Amino acid sequence: MQRERALELIEKFQESFNQYHKLFLDNYPLFSNKEYDFGSRELNDYGIRCQAYMTMLGETAKARMNYLGFCQFFSFDNEVDWYNWKIWINENKVDYTQYLSISMRIDTELKRMREFLEEDMWEAYCSLAEDEYSVSYLRYEDFRPPSVEQDNYEHSGSNDSGGATNVNHQPEKIEEKMFSNIEHIEKKTSIMANIATFVARISGIKI
Repeated sequence: MQRERALELIEKFQESFNQYHKLFLDNYPLFSNKEYDFGSRELNDYGIRCQAYMTMLGETAKARMNYLGFCQFFSFDNEVDWYNWKIWINENKVDYTQYLSISMRIDTELKRMREFLEEDMWEAYCSLAEDEYSVSYLRYEDFRPPSVEQDNYEHSGSNDSGGATNVNHQPEKIEEKMFSNIEHIEKKTSIMANIATFVARISGIKI
């Protein structure tokens, strides 16, 4: 893929991701007061764009993004699947901080892609394993399929820098504490600003 074209796709991916991220938080089921709630058509449209841009960037980008939890963060692109997702979130009281963590890791991966492209080393990026410098979404029990036993995950040999070793330390609780103090973190990116605004809205924190 030509360097200029790849950079263009990443910028489009980033722009759509930023918009999706904001709408995702605005429509998170546990905090919705709508009597009849079927999500957001705009949210679905941005999700489709992100799915398309990720695929256009090739197999390595797709594998690494999915390892981070792309398919969990973008788990719907239409009203039917969003409604089913909403039911799952509400019934299981799925903590939003897991999604915030996944979104920040996706944002980091986009930055990593840019670094390789700026140095004209896209082939080197495409040689990365899916778990290199990455944390798997499987560290969160809510996303772990029943067939994936905790012992198997803990000893999977992945390069997850903290995922496997922290499984028994409830990463959800650790990250919940981090996000509850997000007003003290610099918010230089759209993703961080969206998270800070969302946390403030649901907790009454003034930022």
